[in-house]
Amino acid sequence: MVVPARATTPADAREFVHSRGATTHVVDYARGEGVREAFRGCDVWFHLIGSIQRLRKDPFEWRHREVTARLVAVARQAGVGRVVFLTALGTGSRANNIYHRTKWEAEREVLQSGLAGALIRPSLIVGRSVGPRDSKLVMRYIRMMRERGRAVVLGDGSNRIQPIDVRDLVECMVRAAERENRNVAVYELGGPEPVAFREFVRRLGRAIGLDVPIRSLPLWLASLAARWYEWTREAPPVTREQVALCCVDNVCAPDSVEQQFGFAARPLDESLATYRTEQDGAA
Repeated sequence: MVVPARATTPADAREFVHSRGATTHVVDYARGEGVREAFRGCDVWFHLIGSIQRLRKDPFEWRHREVTARLVAVARQAGVGRVVFLTALGTGSRANNIYHRTKWEAEREVLQSGLAGALIRPSLIVGRSVGPRDSKLVMRYIRMMRERGRAVVLGDGSNRIQPIDVRDLVECMVRAAERENRNVAVYELGGPEPVAFREFVRRLGRAIGLDVPIRSLPLWLASLAARWYEWTREAPPVTREQVALCCVDNVCAPDSVEQQFGFAARPLDESLATYRTEQDGAA
C-alpha cells in the first residue's frame, strides 16, 4: 500500500501510516513531482483529497477539480484499474456553495475517466477510531465547549445532517473497491439517524461530559464575519461555504449503508462516545 503525502504532512500521520504497513511517497501536486511514481504498480486508487476548511492560497477549484483531473490522467497512464473517490453528500452543479459545486466537477472527471469504481458521498463523518486525524468540525466544537463553556451554531441549527461513523464509511469504501462493476457506481451514505445540527452539538457535548448552553449566530452576521475572515486570514475560521451549508439539509435514506452494503451502521451515540477521554472524566 502506498500513500501519497505532501511534504507538509504531519509526522504523526506518517507514523500512523507506517504502523499499518504502508509507505508514504512525497508528492507535489502543483508541480506534479512524485505523483507518477506513487501510482506505479497500484491496482486501486482511493481518492480522499478535499476539505471544507481551506487556505486562501488553496481554492476549491484547484483542490477538487484540477488536482483530480491531473490524478485521473496519471492513474490511467499507470494502468490503475479502479478508483474509489470519497466526495460529499450534496454535490451538484446547482449546489448553493462552491465546495459542493467543485466536488461535483471533480466527480465528472472521475466519471469520464474510463476507470471503474465508486463515488462515495457521505454526510458528516464522525467517530474516533485509530490514527491522528479527526473531523475538523467536530474537534472545533469540542474545543469550543471545553474552552468557552458554550457552543455557537450558525443560524438556528435546524438544518439536518446524518452523521456516519468513520469505521462504517471505511468498510463501505473497501467493499466498493472489491466489487466488480465495470463503471463508476454512486453511493450516498449516512448513519441511521438524521438529526438537526443543534441537537448534534448538544449530544456531542454530553458525550464528552459537558452540558453547555448553545447559542445562535444569525446567518447574515455569520456571512459578514466569514467575508472579513476570508479577506484578513490565511486560514479563515469561518468561510462563506460553511455558512451556506447551514442553510440546507445534508441527509439521505436512513438505511443507506444496509441497503447498499449489507450491514447496519452504528448508532450516533456510539460514534460520539469515541470522543471521550480521561480529560472528560470518562472511565
